[in-house]
Amino acid sequence: MDTAERIDRITKMESILNSHAAAAAGLAAALDEFERSQKSYPLLRDYYVEGGYMQDVAADNEGLLPDDLPRGVLSEDAVFDLMGENVELAIRMLELATVVIRDR
Repeated sequence: MDTAERIDRITKMESILNSHAAAAAGLAAALDEFERSQKSYPLLRDYYVEGGYMQDVAADNEGLLPDDLPRGVLSEDAVFDLMGENVELAIRMLELATVVIRDR
């Protein structure tokens, strides 16, 4: 291997190192935030599944809530979609972890 090829290889590996290190740091930060969020997420899920949600939607439909109240949580799909996304992210993390551990 000549010097030019060696320099090209080192340059390429340096780029991969820096890119992957940045991605790993970003993922670690995102996972930390996601993990913190999971602590309160069951409250939202239970609100949606166990009926408080439907009572609040009914109250909103009856005009019992102030007009300036943020009510994204009362939309038809927001919580349901988030519940599905939460599961899909968990599956994706498991699948990726399997690849990382297998290929280490």
